[in-house]
Amino acid sequence: MRRTEGNHCSAQPPETYRNLRQSEGPLIKLDRIHSFGPLRLISCGLVFFAHDLFHSPLTQYLERHIHCGQLGVDIFFVLSGFLITRILLADKANGSPWHYFVARRSLRIFPAWFLLLITMSLLLPWLCKVRPDVWTGPVHWSIWTYTYNYVALILPIDRIDGAKLNHLWSLCVEEHFYMVWPIIVYALPRRQSRKILLTAVPVVVIGSVYYYVHRSDFWGFDLATNVRCVSLAIGSLMAYHEGWCRSRSAQSAAGAAIFFGLMLTADSSPTLTTQVLVMDVLLSTGITLLFLATIEPLTVTRWFSWMRHKHLDALGAMTYGMYLYHATVFQWFKVETTGIGHSLMAIIAVLAIATISYTVVERPFNSLGRYFRVSPRANPVPVTPALVTN
Repeated sequence: MRRTEGNHCSAQPPETYRNLRQSEGPLIKLDRIHSFGPLRLISCGLVFFAHDLFHSPLTQYLERHIHCGQLGVDIFFVLSGFLITRILLADKANGSPWHYFVARRSLRIFPAWFLLLITMSLLLPWLCKVRPDVWTGPVHWSIWTYTYNYVALILPIDRIDGAKLNHLWSLCVEEHFYMVWPIIVYALPRRQSRKILLTAVPVVVIGSVYYYVHRSDFWGFDLATNVRCVSLAIGSLMAYHEGWCRSRSAQSAAGAAIFFGLMLTADSSPTLTTQVLVMDVLLSTGITLLFLATIEPLTVTRWFSWMRHKHLDALGAMTYGMYLYHATVFQWFKVETTGIGHSLMAIIAVLAIATISYTVVERPFNSLGRYFRVSPRANPVPVTPALVTN
């Protein structure tokens, strides 16, 4: 067994995992990355600012040149790709069936998703009467079916966005990725599934970018899974090389990615272009690497120990609900045209709704995931299988 840098656990070679699955040995248990909780909150804040929270010339400037909303979403994508892939690799090493992962993922995602859509469907007749300037129609079928991001490329936006839930396009992208990626991870050997990230995904993304540029269809940059999956793929690739991502050399790579990403902000367009896409990918990757390689080891020190607080972990877990519900709340409080008072009330309302959703709906359903885990045969081995670098 060999050691890797950082405050994480040791890793074993792939042959050991195959033997572990075939034996009655202990299960592999992933360590918690405490610094990702604050990073999720930062990502949520970037999205909130992009949606006119604390509307001001400064936020307009940042959105125009840094594209806060896209950056926040891309950070979420990198985080999601990394965390989900390391879970998939550990599950496969432990001999956990593929459908166990699907069941746990469904219990995590669907309850809050359908709670929002059902609630909005019930409230929309009243909302359309009270605020006809905002809400103009029902929840479109494409949102129910996770196809909104592609339907929006075909139909006029005013026909499918009557419920003002267009921010859910990003969750459609994630769902598409995770309909395919777990099958690839389970069906192929570790090296082969990693090659998919290094070959097939770049080919698809580059071909799609060329197609949308040729057609001058910049909505494709914004919404299409075949473009926006690049950040999810980068996060997934990081999970295969987690040992390096937690090493000191990754700190230099993080700094370089952030530097070159910031260099691209000077001439950013108000619309999403190839330059802006590259900028967001560089910044989101660099920031995630920075937290993993630099901030995470510091969480054991005195000044950063607050990142390990259980309440902060809970708040980070509620960012999914915050993202789901914030757009409707912001529309209600008119944060884009009102002062700081309404923005503060909107934040309080989002936190309250997300807390209720997490406590009453999300956490109870998520706890059912314990029925879809492999029972421990002995004391779990605190190993991160994704630390192996092939």
